[in-house]
Amino acid sequence: IRTPIWAKADEIDFEQYRRTDYFSDLERMKGMMQSFGEQGLEAGAVGKLVLGILMSAKPKTRYAILKNKFMMWTLPNLLPKRMVDSFVAKRFGLKPRTA
Repeated sequence: IRTPIWAKADEIDFEQYRRTDYFSDLERMKGMMQSFGEQGLEAGAVGKLVLGILMSAKPKTRYAILKNKFMMWTLPNLLPKRMVDSFVAKRFGLKPRTA
């Protein structure tokens, strides 16, 4: 949901991690958090949807309130879990552990 809390990502200081293996990943995640806030759903639209669900005589067990529901909900639930994990790891730039 697009709310002011996403702007707080700018305030996070990762300087204490600069000399660690985590610094570049943390900086990348910070950028992703900012983009999540910009791309989020409008709070009013989500509120209307939730109100409709609450007022429904026979609500469904689960609701996926997302943009691009097919890519973010349907497809990941159809694909093998390890394949989805691989896609997520690649998207976040994560690398497999080395011994």
